[in-house]
Formats: sequence, structure tokens, C-alpha cells
Amino acid sequence: MLRIQVQNVAAAARRYFVDGLASDDYYRAGTELPGHWFGVAAERIGISGPVEYSDFAALTENLHPQTGKPLTPRKNDDRRIGYDTNFHAPKSVSVAYFLTGDERIREAFTEAVRETMQEIETHMATRVRRGGANHDRVTASMVWAEYLHFTTRPVDGIPDPHLHAHNFAFNCTWDPEEARWKAGQFVEMVRHAPYFQDVFHARLARNLGDLGLHITPTEFAFELGWVPDGLIERFSRRKRFIETIAEKMGITDAAQKAGLGAKTRERKRDDISLEELKEIWLARLTDEDRQWLDLIYESLQKGIPFHESPQVEPSLNDAPDMHDMHAGEATRPAEPGRATENATPNPERDAGRPASSEQDQPKAGQGPESNQQREYEQGPTQAGPASDRSKRHGKAEQAQAGPSADGERKTQSQDSKQRSADGAKRAGSGPGDNRMGASPKQEEKAFRARESRHEPRPSLSAKRAIDFALQHLMEKESVVTEQNIVRHAMRHSRGRATPDEVWAALKERDDIMRKTIAGKRCVTTKEAIREEKRMIDFAKDGRDQMSPLGAMPLSRSAFKLSATDWEVLRGLMDSRDRVTLLKMTGASFRPEILRAAWQGVNQGGSRLMVFGATAAASRDLEKRYGLLNGAPTVDQLLSNPKTTKRLQGMLVDKVIWVEQAGRLGTKAMHALFELARKNNCRVVLSGDEDGLRASARGDAFRIIRKHAGLNTVEWHVNEHKEGAFFEDTFSIRDRQRNVGKQFAENGRYRQTPVGSFVHEEAAKRFIEVSQRKKTAILVGPTKDAVKWLNRSARTCLRAAGKLKGPDYSFLQLNPVSMSRAEKQDPKNYRRGQYIEFHQSTPGFRSGDRARVVGVLPLLNQVIVSKPLHTPVKLFLSHADRFAVYEAERSHIAIGDKIRMTRNVKPVFGRPVRNQSLQTVVGIVPATRDLILKSGRILSRRCGHFVHDYATTPHGLQGRSADSVIMAVDGFDWKRVGNEQLTTATESAVNRFEIFSDSDPKELDKAVLRTANRMSATDFDERAEHFNDQAEHKQQAEQDQKDMNEEHARQARREDSKASGQFNRFWQEVRDTEQTRQEEEQELARKNQEEREQQLRQSGNHSHGI
Repeated sequence: MLRIQVQNVAAAARRYFVDGLASDDYYRAGTELPGHWFGVAAERIGISGPVEYSDFAALTENLHPQTGKPLTPRKNDDRRIGYDTNFHAPKSVSVAYFLTGDERIREAFTEAVRETMQEIETHMATRVRRGGANHDRVTASMVWAEYLHFTTRPVDGIPDPHLHAHNFAFNCTWDPEEARWKAGQFVEMVRHAPYFQDVFHARLARNLGDLGLHITPTEFAFELGWVPDGLIERFSRRKRFIETIAEKMGITDAAQKAGLGAKTRERKRDDISLEELKEIWLARLTDEDRQWLDLIYESLQKGIPFHESPQVEPSLNDAPDMHDMHAGEATRPAEPGRATENATPNPERDAGRPASSEQDQPKAGQGPESNQQREYEQGPTQAGPASDRSKRHGKAEQAQAGPSADGERKTQSQDSKQRSADGAKRAGSGPGDNRMGASPKQEEKAFRARESRHEPRPSLSAKRAIDFALQHLMEKESVVTEQNIVRHAMRHSRGRATPDEVWAALKERDDIMRKTIAGKRCVTTKEAIREEKRMIDFAKDGRDQMSPLGAMPLSRSAFKLSATDWEVLRGLMDSRDRVTLLKMTGASFRPEILRAAWQGVNQGGSRLMVFGATAAASRDLEKRYGLLNGAPTVDQLLSNPKTTKRLQGMLVDKVIWVEQAGRLGTKAMHALFELARKNNCRVVLSGDEDGLRASARGDAFRIIRKHAGLNTVEWHVNEHKEGAFFEDTFSIRDRQRNVGKQFAENGRYRQTPVGSFVHEEAAKRFIEVSQRKKTAILVGPTKDAVKWLNRSARTCLRAAGKLKGPDYSFLQLNPVSMSRAEKQDPKNYRRGQYIEFHQSTPGFRSGDRARVVGVLPLLNQVIVSKPLHTPVKLFLSHADRFAVYEAERSHIAIGDKIRMTRNVKPVFGRPVRNQSLQTVVGIVPATRDLILKSGRILSRRCGHFVHDYATTPHGLQGRSADSVIMAVDGFDWKRVGNEQLTTATESAVNRFEIFSDSDPKELDKAVLRTANRMSATDFDERAEHFNDQAEHKQQAEQDQKDMNEEHARQARREDSKASGQFNRFWQEVRDTEQTRQEEEQELARKNQEEREQQLRQSGNHSHGI
């Protein structure tokens, strides 16, 4: 992992050096090593070798360590001192290093760190301002101090093993063009931190693979071999401690958790040595941990490079298949004692229990499959030198090892059998039982390569990794950067391909187009360009080629229209284009115009079929317009095996009307147009291009409107409405400035008091609106925020007496967002996840649900099991036929409102539609099934629902309410943009409010923040445009002009800030001077009064004499 932290205060940087980076006591304890200087700039300054405090302190003050003179020209009080770039080894690497004592692991780590820092150095730049210029120039020189640390901060006085390195880079660089030292531009390093993190992981994995260690990829990094259950948790107590506090406080943001870690850290200990810590760490190991450690040690002794094992891609049938092994038994119920469900937490099994009941948790390391998987990967082993070495580490370690540790070494087969038997005993089953339903011998046959010493590995070459990255990224984007492609390729090919090999493989591709845009190397595929071009050509070729779309209708709906609506309707009916665009600006709360349009199409002699771009759009159509036959989705028309054939057979010579077409991607739109071309159909696209875009690749509605040259019919839904609310709505859509101030003055931006929680304040407002018989929706920018809003809303509803009876715990399935490429990669799966099939695949029918019970990344396999069935292999090549879900527990009580997230067949009653709103009116006592207000009974194992009090902006599509209440805490504002705000405001009928703990200026930033995506067509045209050198120069000059204007605005803001600071300072001086004068005047007055009093006393005395 890689983290970058900025340091702005020189004194704090020096204190950080003394307390955090360098300490003689820690060096003597062996938990840290002295720092060393690195970098091209360090050589020019003349510092090298160990870091001295005087040199470090001089650089923090912007002074040359050798001469003591100022280093860079400017020394502002708020200048950035430097950046701490710290690299963290995966936990299994840290544990393996400290408990094997092999220094080659540390060397592999430091080599990866230094190579990555050297690559970061090549991107270092400085700002050029001479001669009126205002741009960056690459200098490729940095100076940084590297510190290697070995432990975490203590928890209860004891730290955990944690190999990590701090690299403190100072804010200076040498500009060879101007021949002087200047401040560095670290923005590229910070912006591309995810890329450098993956570069570091790729290099570290490759270095460790060269030592013979087996690399198991994980979601974000990798681990060594098959890590035993619980090992990482046992040596990550600090992380677990922070996560526990964060969960209690409702903190989900990584930056907030980091701040929480800084506030809760214990002081480092210098009274305990590294050898003493090793004794403590060894005492934590279980038998499985020791076996894993032995395998690590043996791999290091053999030294066979991991990436040199055969690069053969095994087919799905190459490895022994448990499904084939149990042919004829796939549907046989498991025998008693087999497949014990208590081996792993089972939310489905516990669904319907009262929330207060405890769920049995498995003990760490239980279950034999982890042993079997490791044996498949690294083969059977005997008690090796690591075991003998561990016996010498103290009595505590011997107590963990048990009597057998001193016995004679067993043969490989005996040791394998013994471990299998031990695993079965730990699982709590009989001698021949196993949680996955097979005997130990059968599992050994299934998970081990019996005759091969070095098992065939999936080929993760650089070329194949690039294939994966392109497939994954191009599913959601039309144009991506080369750096992003390489980053995902390295993540996929962890330990197999170096960054240089991946870059070389990308350059060899001939099916992509490249172009430098805004200083970034961008890429699109020729397939994406062809897809958009054919889509545009279909619309362009159909201009003025058809008869009028319909006739002006004679109906009750038509007579309710205003004059403006009549003009919109006339524009629709007179359209002679094959593709008609109806651009709606603002949400529609009056369905008359669409009803009239549909009636006009039918009265004109054409037959109409209405579809929704999404499930939410379809439910909205059914609700608003009373479509008796329902409104299918575009997906049901194009790719749903149950409905596609029937719907497509009804399309000939029809008019296809798509509602909320702005949510369609180019792939779906292209398929829709091809279907229309085949069936001689006309297409009407009704939607808005300014709201939230499609999650799939390409903004099809915007691309067609921009490039096809169609006469778009525009309908400004709320144009005729007046009032402050609608003015605010238009100001957000139009990206006006000072919206935050405007909202605050109108009472629609509510800044919560210090010490209160944003979600709780928003939930209280939600209850207030609901009690006035008005509809309201809570909106959170992220899924985590939505969870807290729902939780707060339920607490308020419970207090108001709206929820009856106790809370019951039910299974809830949350979809895991994965591309098709990611679903074909086993490392993206975790045990305990659920797989639901929406199309038949070998071993499963549509509607079946299975659970992931084993993940074998090196064999490219995921093992799943249905209840009471033998585990089988999941066919990853059929990734488009199933969905992946994470399971969690959700609390439901009588009176709760829930929204379905998938079509569900209930225990009793008609099917429940996706996105339909349901109210829970009862719970069946015997089965804990849910009784809905509609009369249906929903199984407690259904799982496909969410609470309906709060949603994300994406969930607002097709929904409206009297009041929309958005809650955004300070750390979530960066996830809010104009599209989210526009969607939220236009879902509100009468009022839109924002609750936040931040200044209203955050709203101003969000209004101006957009997520415009470049299309492949724009990319292609821009590439052709840039081939002209004159145009290239013109564009460069325009970019430079824009950059100068931006920096001028920034300079004005800085001048204004400096002027304000100066004015405040001068005001303080004047106030001080005025106070001094007043004090002097007061003192003079008192002295004068004293003198006068003395004179009076003296006169009285003389008079008396």
C-alpha cells in the first residue's frame, strides 16, 4: 500500500523527524533503521549516506545544508515543507520476514520501494513563470530521506509486525533551464498515487517471486501462498482497533479513519527489543500458521522463481473437477454430518432471528479446505527447518507447538494425511467428514496436482493482462488513459509481469487509437468508434425520411395542456425523422403531455411500444401512466432470455418509445438501433442529458444529439413555475456561482451545529415532513451515507411510534459492482459471497442461488455450493449469466417501508416487481416470513430489498417527492457533483434542502464540478483535428491561455487572501496602538488627578497653619 501525507509546518516536520522517523532508542531496539538520503537533487546538494538532523532541519527551513543560504527563491509562511510517501508491505510479507528472519525479503521490499521512488522522481516538475509563462517543466530531480520501520504503533503496549518505509521528499528541485533551485510540483505524484501503488506492488511481487515465494493475488494487493484463516487479523490488531472505533462513530471515509488513527495511537516503546517481540508474535501462531510458515521457509530454501513455473493457461476442465468427481450426486442431499454450515457465518441460515440473538462464529483456522488448498499449490511438506527453528524460540512457542513438534519427521504422505485428519477434527466433524461435503481423500484428489512438482499456473503474461485491463475499463468508459490501463494490468498480473513488460505490451497493440489530450496519453478502441459511428449513422440517415410521427390527438389529456405544451406536442407529431429526440429539462410531474403524445402516435396509424431505460423508469411509467401491460426495460428487450424473443417478435413496423433514455450507454443504444433497423421501427428517445449518466460506456443520448444533426424537441418542464425553489433549481442546472450563499439565505442549506451528526439532523427533518402528510426522501452521496441515514430514520420512526414490535434480523444481499472481466477473475471473489443465476449454466438453473465456499486464484477456480448440494466449480466463462452479492444482516419491524431491488417470487401471491415499494404489516411467527401490505408473503431468505427512507442520487431516477433532503458531511462533498445535485433538485416537487457540517462554499464547488465523459467519436475527431500542425498550435495556445487565466484567478485569490491577512494585521496594530494610547491617556489622567489631589491637600494644610 502507498500513502502520501503533506507537511506544511517546519517545526512540525522537525518534530516528526525526532519523534516519528528517527530515534536512537528505536535503533537500539531494532524496530527501526537509520535514514538515508536518496535522489538526484540530493547528490547536487552534496548530502548522501545516513541522515543527520542538521541537514534535515536545514531543508525544513528552506536552507542549503552546506552553505546555510536560502535554497528556493520564495519562502512563504504557508509553504509546503515536503511530502511523506510511505510504502507498506502486505501483512503476510511482514510476518514471513520477521518469523523466518530471511533478510532477502527485506531487500526485496527496499528494492521495490527505491525503484518506485526513482520512477516518481522522473515525473517531478516545477512551475515556469519567467517571461510571462505559466506552465510546468519536468526536472526529474528530488531529494528524499528514506526510513525503514518494522512495527505498527502499539496496542495495549505491544506492536505488531509491519514492514514499511517512510520517504520524506522535500519541496525543492533543480531546474536545469534556469539553473537554480525551485519549489517542486508534487501534484502529479499525488494525482497518480494509485498507479505508483500498483507499480510498487508489481515490483515487490516480482522480487518475492524471484526468491521462490508463491504470490496469491488479492483485491488490492497480494499475499504469500495460501494464508491461513485469521493470521492477518491476529497480526493487524491496530487496524481492527481503528475499524471498531470508526464503526461506532459512523466513519467510513479513509481520510477520516487515518485521522482517527492519529488521535488514538499509543506512544512507541523503546524498552522492548525486536527479539522479545518475536517471542510474543510466535506465541500467537496456530498450528496452521506454523505449517504455512514452514512452507514459506521451504520455498525460500528451494529458491525456484515463482514466475518461471509453466505459463500454461489451463482450461476449465484441466484440473480435477469436484462436479465431475461427484457425477450423479449433484442433486443428492448431503448426509448428516456433512457440509456443516457452522463452519462459516451464514446470514441466510440466521435470517429471521430476532436482532438480539447471537450468531455462532467460527473459530479462526477451522476447516480443512485451507490446508488442502495450500497443499495443492505448494505440495505436501514435512516439518522443516522452520519448525526446528521455532522450537528454540521459548517455552511459549513450545506450548503452542504441542508434543508432536519434538517427534520424528513424518514422510510427505503421512504428514499430508495427518494434517487432513487434524483439519477434520478441528471442523467438528467425524473422521471422514468435511464442511464442503467430500472426504479428505476426495478433497486431496480435487485440490492437489498429484504428479506435478510445479503446478501449471494461469498465464498472466503482460499481453493477457492488457487484454483484461482493456475489457474491464472499456466496459464503462469510451476513452481511458494509458496509465490507467497499465495500472489495472499490473494489478491483474501481480508478480508475473514487470511494469516495463506491461508498457511494452500496450505499445504493441494495433486495435487501439492513441492521442495526447491535456497532457495525458489517452486510448480508445476501434470497436468503440465503430459502435458509435454506426449508431450515429442510423439516426443521421433517417432524417426527414419518414411520414409524420402522429396526429394531434383528440383526448382529455390533450385539452389539459398549456400553450407551451401544445407547441412541444406539435413538434413531436410533425417529426419526420427515424429517430426523434425529446429532451426534457427538469423532472415531469404532469403526465398529460406524454399521454397525449402516445395517443397521437396511435391515432396517426402507428402502433407504440413503451420501454424504460432502467427498472426504476419502468416502475415510474406504470405508476404515472397506468400501463396495464407493464413497461418492459430495454434490457428485457435486448438481452433477457425470458422476454427477448417474445418482445422482439412484436416489434415489426412499431414505434419504440424509450423513457429516461439519457441513462442508456452506447452499447445498448447501438443494439437497440440495430433491432429497429431489422424490424423497420422508428425510435423516440425521451430523456435528459444533464442529469446522471449511464453507468455503461458512452452517453448515447448526448452523442446522438451532438453528432446526428437531428431536430431535437425540447420540453422545459418547470419553465412556467415561479418561486425561490425553482430559481435555485435552475441555478444548479446552469452551474451558476454563489449558489451556496443563495441556498443559505433561503434556508435551504442548513449547517448543523458543532457536535451534532449530519445524518441525525436530516432524519429529524425527514420525520417532520412526514408527519405533515407530505412525502420525503433522504439522499446520501454514498452507499455508506445511505446506511446511516436509514438507520437514523428508523430510530426517529421508532421514537415516533411508527414501527411496532421488536426488530428482526433478515438476510440482505447487496450487489457487488464488477465488470465482466472482473467476474472472470477468481481473486475478486471471497468466501461467503452469494451467486444468483439469471440464466441457466451447467449445474444451475435460472433463479438458483449458491454460496462461495472456496477461492483458488492460481487455478482460476471458484467453488460454490447450493444448500444441501455437493460443491461444484463456477463456470467463470459464463460471467454474464450470474450476479455476485455480499451478504449482511438488516433489521425489519412491522411498519417498515422497503423497496425491492430485483424481481422476486414470493411464498404467497403474485411476483413482486423490481423497484416496487412495499410496506411490512406483519411477520409470520413460525417461519419469520414478511407479510406485505399488498397481501403477499415474502420469504425471510429473499434478500433483495433495501429500506426506502434514503437513497443515493442514482436511486432517485424516476422518483419524486414533495421534499428531498440531502445530507452531506465534510468528507463526502468531493463525491458530489453537478449531476448529482441536478438529479436531486429535480426529484423535489416543492422543496430541496441540504444538511451539512461544512461551509456553504462546498456547495459552490460541487455545483461547478462535472463528470463529462469524452466519447470515442469526439476522440476520433479530435485526433484528426490534431493532425493539422496549425490547429495543434492553436489548440496549444488556447490551452495555455486557459491555464494562464486559471493561474491569474488563483493569483488574485492569493492576493485577496494576503490583502485580507495584511488588513487584519494592520487592524490589530491600529487596535494595539489605540489601546496603548488610551492606556497612556488613562494613566496621565490618573497622574493629573493625583497631583491635583496632592495640591489640594497641601493647600488645606497651609490654610490650617
